[in-house]
Amino acid sequence: QVFAVQEFNAVVWLMTIWWTTDIVKGFLVGYYDSGVIEMRPRKVAAHYVRTWFLIDIVIVFADWLLLLASIDGGMVSMFRAVRVARLVRLLQMAKMDRIMNIIQENSNGVYITHA
Repeated sequence: QVFAVQEFNAVVWLMTIWWTTDIVKGFLVGYYDSGVIEMRPRKVAAHYVRTWFLIDIVIVFADWLLLLASIDGGMVSMFRAVRVARLVRLLQMAKMDRIMNIIQENSNGVYITHA
């Protein structure tokens, strides 16, 4: 049982760090605008803030709160952690689905499939 809890904590830490760095990446990665890739930093940052920044920051903030609560106040109830994790995954999957659709729309006839 202890090993499973340690594995769970390691995965939560890794995922939280991953999604935190994804916020930084959101300010640096270009986007398509009318079939043209926009790479100007100011425009990229403004686009990210208008589209995914709020969702990303809420999810990452919740992840960090869970981590800090588990460190300071003992283990957060597994039921609550699973419910929050499920919500986070759904939001992340929605984001990835939208990204895959954008890639497919701009792939010039190359078909990409995703689940």
